[in-house]
Amino acid sequence: MEAIIEKLENMKKSVMLMGSEADYKYSDGWRDGFQTAIDRVEKLIQEQA
Repeated sequence: MEAIIEKLENMKKSVMLMGSEADYKYSDGWRDGFQTAIDRVEKLIQEQA
């Protein structure tokens, strides 16, 4: 169970980095799509806890 939560936390960090990078490289607004993914990962983490 702990391993799943750890993987999800790592995935969340990766998505946050990608969102910030896309926002910086292209334009504002990219982060919103990534935020949806982050929210879903956080929901999965809560379900596992």
